[in-house]
Amino acid sequence: MIPIISVIIPTFEDWPGVKSSLAALAFQDIDASRYEIIIANNNREKTLPENIGSASNVRFIWEPKPGSYAARNTAIKVARGEFIFFTDSGCLPSKRWLSAGLARFLSEEGCERVAGRIAVSPEGTTWNGWNVYDHVTNLRQDEYVKRGHAVTANLAVRRSAFEHVGLFRDDRFSGGDFEWNRRANKENIPIVFEEEMVVWHPARKSYLECAAKIRRIAGARFTEKCNQPVLKRIPRLKYLIPSIRKFRKIWREVPEAPARVRFLAMLYDYQMGWVYNAEIVRLGFFGKKPSRS
Repeated sequence: MIPIISVIIPTFEDWPGVKSSLAALAFQDIDASRYEIIIANNNREKTLPENIGSASNVRFIWEPKPGSYAARNTAIKVARGEFIFFTDSGCLPSKRWLSAGLARFLSEEGCERVAGRIAVSPEGTTWNGWNVYDHVTNLRQDEYVKRGHAVTANLAVRRSAFEHVGLFRDDRFSGGDFEWNRRANKENIPIVFEEEMVVWHPARKSYLECAAKIRRIAGARFTEKCNQPVLKRIPRLKYLIPSIRKFRKIWREVPEAPARVRFLAMLYDYQMGWVYNAEIVRLGFFGKKPSRS
C-alpha cells in the first residue's frame, strides 16, 4: 500500500533524538500503513548505529551535503506520500499529530500548508534561564503563520506545493523554511495554523545550544543578503540595547519559573543579541563562512 503521508526528519549527530522521535511516531492514532517515515541522515558518514532499530514503515537515507535543508530536499525527492510532514530529531509528535494535520488538509478546500503548534518546555519540571529564553523567543508558530511563515519543526505541505514553489534552498543552515514559505506566499499558496497538530520541542538548556542557534540565524541573514554587500555586514543596532518588549514577554509567559530565573532569561536575551552581531562581524569583516554549530 502506498502511504498517503511521508514524515521527514533530518538529523545531524543526534541518534538519541531520532530514537525518541521514532518512539513517539509509533503511537500515532492512524494505521502505520498510511504513513512512512524518512530519516535523512546528514552526518559525515553513512553508517547507522547498531541500536537505532526501526519499524517496517521507516527508511534511512543519506545526504552528505551539510545542512538540514539539503537533507530535507533529498528526502522529498524519494517521498511517496501526497502530504509531507516535517519535524526535527528529538521532537515528540503528539498522538494526533498526523491525523489532525491530515483532517485539516481534507476538510478545507485548497489547503496546501498546515503549520502546527510547537510546545517548547524543559525536559524535566524545572526551568532554567536558557529554557525560559528559548521558550519565549523561538518557535512561535501561531505568530509566524499570521505573517505567512512557519518552521519545519512542525509543518505539513501538500506535495503539489513543492512542484510549484521548488525545493528548499540548500545553501544555508537556518532560515530555509522561512525563505521557502515566502516563495510559497508569492505563489498564493495558503497556509493555516492547526492547534491540535502538536509537536513537543525540548527547550534549549545552555549557552552553547542557544548561541549555536543564533549564529545559524545570523548566517542565514548574511547569506540572504548576498547581493547587498554593504547591508549584510552591518550588525543590528537594536541589539545594542535591551528589548523592553522581550523582557515583558519573558516575565509574563512563564509565571511558574522563579523570578531569579526570569531575570537570568532577560540577561541571556541581551547576551544573544551580542552573539548575533559578533557573528555578522565574523562573516562580514573576516571573510568566514556560516557554520551549522
